[in-house]
Amino acid sequence: MPHTVCQMPEMVEEPLLDGRPRNADKRVRVVCLDVFRGITIFAMIFVNLGGGGLKAFTHVAWNGLEPADCVFPCFAWIMGVTLNISMASHAKKGTPLWRILLDSLIRSVKLFLLGLVVNNFRNLKTGRITGVLQSFAFAFFMTTVAIVLGLVLKSDTRSWQQRTIEGNVIGSLVLTNLLITFCLPVPGCPTGYIGNEIEGCTGGAHYYIDQKIFSDDHLYISGTNDPEGFLNWFMVAFMAYIGYVTGGFFLNAKVWTLKVAILTGSGVGLMLIGLGLAGFRVDGGTIPLNKQLWSLSFVLTVSGIASLVLCSMYLVVDKYAFWHGTPFKQNGMNAIALYVGHEVLGQHVPFGWDIDDDSKTDRVLSNLGGAICWTLIAVWMARKKIFITV
Repeated sequence: MPHTVCQMPEMVEEPLLDGRPRNADKRVRVVCLDVFRGITIFAMIFVNLGGGGLKAFTHVAWNGLEPADCVFPCFAWIMGVTLNISMASHAKKGTPLWRILLDSLIRSVKLFLLGLVVNNFRNLKTGRITGVLQSFAFAFFMTTVAIVLGLVLKSDTRSWQQRTIEGNVIGSLVLTNLLITFCLPVPGCPTGYIGNEIEGCTGGAHYYIDQKIFSDDHLYISGTNDPEGFLNWFMVAFMAYIGYVTGGFFLNAKVWTLKVAILTGSGVGLMLIGLGLAGFRVDGGTIPLNKQLWSLSFVLTVSGIASLVLCSMYLVVDKYAFWHGTPFKQNGMNAIALYVGHEVLGQHVPFGWDIDDDSKTDRVLSNLGGAICWTLIAVWMARKKIFITV
């Protein structure tokens, strides 16, 4: 039985990684979403190629936060924002809920398998199972499950009840993550240990769970936690759901001032809570900022940052039209192609070349040049109306 989810009068767009233009004559596309996604994928390529050796574009070794640590999470967040548009499209078409779940499952399986391709999974004994796309696959499916359960179990006119059910589903993932992280006894390690200084205990319960589920041979680096490990998937889903909720209020707001207030208020609020958990310190607090473990403080803080960044882009691109988003808009329309392409061909000319490791200028030019090359490809694809989707 079809259910109406929400109305999105501002734009037409498919969720996740699909950026094909839709019936612009009927609705106005919110361009800042493509621009946000496009800047994110550009930064992701630059960081993955090496970030020019610059500190800001190099991941923090353990606790702390640099711009490089925000890139992947921001992509998960914007995926949640655009999921609103997909659900509104399903509502308009009267898509049965079972079909929504099936479509979500199919998309997630495709993403997961594509992630294995990116990992160059050639050996069944040692191939890495986890990864960025695998995290997205889990997050996308679990967020959709939460939304559909909210629609199934709520009373006909009680939207607050729907949101409560969704929150309980995603909240159970967060609670599971926290309970395992801080309460699960790990052989040879202090219970609740989340540091990286005790040999064999880096990541604590995170590493232990990854060992049990995937085994050491299938992790990013044998003997330590996987940055895209199983427990981290739960928090990626949480981040996507935060994006979904924030995006729902933002897209449904009728006036621009309310849109700005929603993004600003949620951004500041989430950052204060996240930084509060970290004791307002780079390295410390009850739950330190940690991208390796996708700590609760990290997820909340970066979600807040994402909201504020989207707010600024909305004002610049959509409200006042100071900038139309080119070329990053085109990046956002073909994000999946750029991500997979740079992972597979990133070290090949013209996307990468041998450089003098002692020269920071050479590294910056090489890595930036690679990211620009992929952006030029995205612009060409958009002009030719080539859009690769999952």
